Amino acid sequence: MVAFRNWISVALAISSGTVLGYSVPATVSSIIKRGRADIVKEILKAIGVFTDDTVYTWDFNKFPQYCDVYLETNNGGHCYATIECKKDGKKFYEEKTWNDCSVGGSSAFDDPRIGGWGVTWRTRHGFEGQGLTEPLLVTWEIDPNNLLGGGPLKEWDVTALAIQYEKATRCGKGIAPLKCDNGPFICHFVTGNENIQDSRKKKWSCGIPIKGEKSLDTLELPKLNG
Repeated sequence: MVAFRNWISVALAISSGTVLGYSVPATVSSIIKRGRADIVKEILKAIGVFTDDTVYTWDFNKFPQYCDVYLETNNGGHCYATIECKKDGKKFYEEKTWNDCSVGGSSAFDDPRIGGWGVTWRTRHGFEGQGLTEPLLVTWEIDPNNLLGGGPLKEWDVTALAIQYEKATRCGKGIAPLKCDNGPFICHFVTGNENIQDSRKKKWSCGIPIKGEKSLDTLELPKLNG
């Protein structure tokens, strides 16, 4: 874990946009958006695929420009994460390395593949049912010469992104009367054969860009209640 006292100010400043002595870089909302279909084509072209296909960014073997960030809580606590990439394999972020595994709590880390990253747990007993739920994942570029510098900051509303994929899956099966979303899909609930609301262990997986990968920068991301 990166020295937490150095980074927690950054993680907690995401919502307010200010840190003492720190100017938050331009956020994604200030960037002109591109169509989702155009972004899918760009991602597929990057891996040498020129036919229509669905992009699941957590599939790092097919899409090596992303890493799979796996998040887990159990019985309302016991935070745990792994980050797995095609290069350098899987790194573990055990419970003891989390600074604050509670509602409103934030923990920040440094991964050599995706850069600075942190999680804030927004609610207890939220969309995912009983437990610690609705994580907000934040990533940023680290400037080793300025602990409160770097950027740009990017928010990934994990639950909203997973709901987006869940709705598209139901639509594809003809279960829901929706116009089917063709991706790219970034997060999903890891549930096995049960609904996430029925399990005390909550699990999420997101495909997050490696450092320098810009394909998702102009993608308008869904947000809960947004």
